[in-house]
Amino acid sequence: MAERRMVSKAVLHSPSFLAMPVAAQMLYVHLELFADDDGFVATPLQVARMMGIPKRFYQILVDQAFVIHFDSGVCVIRHWLQHNKVSPSRYNPTVYETEKARLRTEGRTYCLCQHDADMMLTQDRVGKDRLGQDRLEQDSAGKLPLSQRRFVF
Repeated sequence: MAERRMVSKAVLHSPSFLAMPVAAQMLYVHLELFADDDGFVATPLQVARMMGIPKRFYQILVDQAFVIHFDSGVCVIRHWLQHNKVSPSRYNPTVYETEKARLRTEGRTYCLCQHDADMMLTQDRVGKDRLGQDRLEQDSAGKLPLSQRRFVF
């Protein structure tokens, strides 16, 4: 982790940032201090706990799209490329290659790849729609025929 970080006034003075609670703003700045050279933070909730900031303020950062949270528990600062430019001689690539592969850049902002965003939306919807369809297919005894049962391991 580098010792110096920059913070863009354009992001911190934006109306959406200033509209957030001060605790969420403070957490954002501290996450930036703990980020690696690609903007990834290994343990964002631990940083929040260390600062005495409740988890709900981290969720505000996720909901307002200031950070992108991954299922692995890692997060990336969405505006990292606006804040920091690490010189090639000092750059250390992130160890979170799987998460980084799911990102694309739009201008100087990280975004989830469209495929990943679509998958997260459709997985939730397919599961709920399929539940209703399974109920309609049940036989009179209230159980699905063996050929239609799905086994989850």
